[in-house]
Amino acid sequence: MSISHKDQIPWNKGLTTPVEIREKMSKSMTGIKKSEEFRKNMSGDRNLNWKGGVSAIEHAIRALPEMSIWRSEVFKRDEYKDCFTGILGNHNIEAHHIVAIAIIIEKYKIQTIKDALNCKMLWDVDNGVTIFKDSHIKHHKKFKLMIFPRSFYYQKRN
Repeated sequence: MSISHKDQIPWNKGLTTPVEIREKMSKSMTGIKKSEEFRKNMSGDRNLNWKGGVSAIEHAIRALPEMSIWRSEVFKRDEYKDCFTGILGNHNIEAHHIVAIAIIIEKYKIQTIKDALNCKMLWDVDNGVTIFKDSHIKHHKKFKLMIFPRSFYYQKRN
């Protein structure tokens, strides 16, 4: 079904709900408190967005100074050029993990910062490529957490 809808514009794209309607909806919800059971059923592994509890450690890893060093090393190795196009970037580049941090956390059972610091895969510069921010977003939307060989990222260059 998703293939049949590819490139179609949603019927409601660009439409906004009038302010009066939004205010009316807001007033109708004021004072309504969700039951404890409802809130319990929407938290943790019962929530649709549950990722197995890896988000907290992933955010902590991304905030480490070692991650900034890793990112800089990837940029230096790639000469600050986008892996797909070879075009020099400036403020619009990011370092992309070929094997995603979430996958590494799961595979190596990383639960603490100490575990993360001892995991060589997280800090391996060869597990990263320089990519433009907009390409990075499109890449993850299209491929999610799929793992490609390093050559995939450089095939379009030149």
